[in-house]
Amino acid sequence: MTTRAQADEIWLSENFKASEWFVSADHPEVAAAMELPDEYLYKLRIMASTILQPLRDKFGPLTILSGYRSEELNKLVKGSESSQHRLGEAVDIVCGSYPASIVAKAIMAMLPYSYGQVILYLNKDGKSNFLHVSLPQMDSSKHRGALINHKGKFLQWQVAAGYINDKALP
Repeated sequence: MTTRAQADEIWLSENFKASEWFVSADHPEVAAAMELPDEYLYKLRIMASTILQPLRDKFGPLTILSGYRSEELNKLVKGSESSQHRLGEAVDIVCGSYPASIVAKAIMAMLPYSYGQVILYLNKDGKSNFLHVSLPQMDSSKHRGALINHKGKFLQWQVAAGYINDKALP
């Protein structure tokens, strides 16, 4: 098992350390006390090198709001029991001054085979708030896709894409 202190010494890519996955805005003390199963480190490395590093290279610094979740943390944040966060396969991010909708579109355009799911979370006003990105699943029952979550309802990206007002890609 890898502690947060140990994770702070593990570089996953040029700009990302494993310790960045030990975060939770609502429960930072629980996140900091977690231990990551060692076998999940390769998943973090894949996500850092194939998704997050290319996004950072294009948009500049980004912040992981939620990374790996222990069972305890996942329950506290009311996450799904089957959440990919539990396996070290998902992150929730914000990307500097860029709207999450722009970053989501960049992922779909630049990295079509790197992600499993992209979920754009909108705030109550319908503006892009943050982005959930996960690795592809080997299980064929779990499909790749892009969704928008507004007021707790999930919409397919194609249906809702015109509903978002954002700027062009940089």
